[in-house]
Amino acid sequence: MPKEPTVERVCQGINAEQQLITLFNENYIPINCRSSLEGVWQFAYQNRFRFTGECDHQDAQIRSCQTAGTQFLITNQKFNITYKQCKGMHGTFNGVVEYSCLGDWFVGKNHYFAVANTKESRKDEKYRCFLKNRDDDLYIGVSITAECNTLKTVEKSPERMRVTPVKAEVVLPGCRLPQNFSGDWINTANIDADVFINETHIIETYYPDKARYRRTIYVCREQRDTRVMMARLTVDGCQKDYVCFDFVPRHHNIIRYRRGLAVIIDDFSTVCSWVQFKNKVEWRYDLFL
Repeated sequence: MPKEPTVERVCQGINAEQQLITLFNENYIPINCRSSLEGVWQFAYQNRFRFTGECDHQDAQIRSCQTAGTQFLITNQKFNITYKQCKGMHGTFNGVVEYSCLGDWFVGKNHYFAVANTKESRKDEKYRCFLKNRDDDLYIGVSITAECNTLKTVEKSPERMRVTPVKAEVVLPGCRLPQNFSGDWINTANIDADVFINETHIIETYYPDKARYRRTIYVCREQRDTRVMMARLTVDGCQKDYVCFDFVPRHHNIIRYRRGLAVIIDDFSTVCSWVQFKNKVEWRYDLFL
């Protein structure tokens, strides 16, 4: 007599190691792209099924930026990839692809996110999957079909992008730092970072490991008494904000400073208001050595 079907009996034959099938909702509602991809990068790309070698063009760019406070939320639910043709490489092309973000998930350290091409009507060409790895964010894997199970690792993806962060904005300095601040320093608040200071910029470079770096650039905008308002260009290249530094004159080989809270308003009285300094009562300073 056959046993009564139960969830355990029916599903016991599923192999936990078999590949997963991805279903895309045809009537999708895009989501904010921040959890999937945010930043501006120049990229070089390989496609193992279209051409050999790597196409590296200086104007090839991925741009996924949030527009803070926009009433049109759809602008934060898309990102663009600008492909450029490389001379002598058949299969490379010039074109801009706009994707809507559908969702993202993690499998171990692999970060997957699904997208839909907003200008494509063919179902097999409309949907794509991307793969990043939290230990190596210099590369992004891309599927060339509407399925995610072809992305096992970033290195073995059908299409692979080698990305380099770029700054989307140029901020002109409006003031000068003391000349005796210029040089290479160690920030005691972030001992693993390299700090370079010249008359108008503070450049802080942090190395998560040997192959990667994170760079934040501060540009001198306005100075009053010991306070200096600086524009901060963040690593993702999308947005600039403003931070106030309260410096003590250099003493021998030491620069003492306090740093206020970051705000998005380019206004000295707001950025460098004393209420922006969290440690006002204790009056504690960080150090450059």
